[in-house]
Amino acid sequence: MKRINKNSREVPTRREFKIATNFYMQKFIKYPYVGTFHSYPELLHAALLESDPDVSNFVPQPRQFTINGRRYIPDCAYTKNGKCIYVELKPNGEFNEKLRK
Repeated sequence: MKRINKNSREVPTRREFKIATNFYMQKFIKYPYVGTFHSYPELLHAALLESDPDVSNFVPQPRQFTINGRRYIPDCAYTKNGKCIYVELKPNGEFNEKLRK
């Protein structure tokens, strides 16, 4: 997989979503901009990535995909040991199988 460009920026969060959700903003060393996080678990996940020496960089809300005609933005993408990994954080590990594919 290709590496995330260290200058990659996240997909901007709409104002309505910032107001309607549990929204956090934080600056990290491995993400050089002010990151936006749509939940407290996303913020904690970013802190764990920041402390992992094998992770070189990460991007919250990295890019938009179209899956089955619907817009989808994963929670985070990070580069670990040269591999790009996309992450969707869900409570209890529940995830729609169609989105996983």
